[in-house]
Order: sequence, then C-alpha cells, then structure tokens
Amino acid sequence: MAQVQPSLKKKTPAGKKMPKADFITSILLMVVSVYIIIESLNMPRLEHRNINPYTIPGLVPAVLGVIIAVLSVALFIRSIMYRGYILSSKTTADAAETGSKKKWAFFRKPETIRVLLTVGFCLLYAIILVGWVWYPIATFVYTFGFIAFFEYERGKPVSKQIKMFVIAAIEALLTAALVSVVFRYLFLIRLP
Repeated sequence: MAQVQPSLKKKTPAGKKMPKADFITSILLMVVSVYIIIESLNMPRLEHRNINPYTIPGLVPAVLGVIIAVLSVALFIRSIMYRGYILSSKTTADAAETGSKKKWAFFRKPETIRVLLTVGFCLLYAIILVGWVWYPIATFVYTFGFIAFFEYERGKPVSKQIKMFVIAAIEALLTAALVSVVFRYLFLIRLP
C-alpha cells in the first residue's frame, strides 16, 4: 500500500471548508438549471424543416442544464452531510462584526483579486470587444491581454520577459484562428 504524503494527511475535505456556501450555491444552481431546462425545451424544434433531432437549437442547453442540475444536487447532498443548513450559534452582533472583518479580508486576498480581474477581462471581452471588433481580432486581443497580464512578473524587467510575450502572442493567434475556423467551417456559424 502506498504511503500518503504528509501534505495530503492534513487536508480537510472540500465539503467541510464552506458547507453553508455550498448549501446556498447548490440551491441557486438548482434554480438556474431548472430555468435553463425549461427555456431550452421552449426553443423551436424546427420540425417543419425536417432537421435531424440531434441538431435542434435547445438540445445543448438542455443537456448542460441537466448536467448543472445533477452536479448541484450532488453539492446539495454534500452540504447537508457537513451540516451546511445550520445557522451560526454566535450572537448577531458578534457575528456581524466578525463577518464584516472577514469580508474585507476576503477582498484583499490575491485569489479574490485574480477572480475579480478575470471577471473584468471577460466582461470587457463580451461587452466591448465582441460585436464592435471583428471576432478573430477581439479574441486575439482578449487572449493575449489575459495571458500577458496574469503571467507578467512585476519584479523582472520587461526585457527579461520577451519570451512570455511571444508565447502569449502565439497562443492568442492560435486560439483566435482555431476558434474562428471551427465555428465557421465545422459548426457553420458566422461569428461577428
């Protein structure tokens, strides 16, 4: 029998870390998945065009909705196992003060800042670039900017990071070209 690494012995199971957040998230995801499934079933099936039933517009969203539903039920069950439905036993004033400090500490964490920056990049891409700029160029700019921003090391001079910029440009070019070609010629979808 293989020995367990010391770093793995002390790890807490994922469900124990945030059972209340898992409980609330699972309920929200269940609601979203039901909405996705209902809306995808209401999409036109295009029977009058005699299309293949596997190519109807609502099929992929329905399948994704079912997947989200199954995973949210699994998350819900795990949160119940770790008692995520139980409210805190602290007094309201103590909980509010502690919660307020924890919230601000949460927004100072590097992980949180990275997530917020990622959301910002995605919104910039979806709202500003796509639709206003030709799709391959928008995708290139987004991918290059994303990689360069998150891979850039602030302690090093720019001249030492030329390789990173070149690799980011190659990855962005390949991503923009491949996504555009796949959607245009394989899925027969014209991108903006």
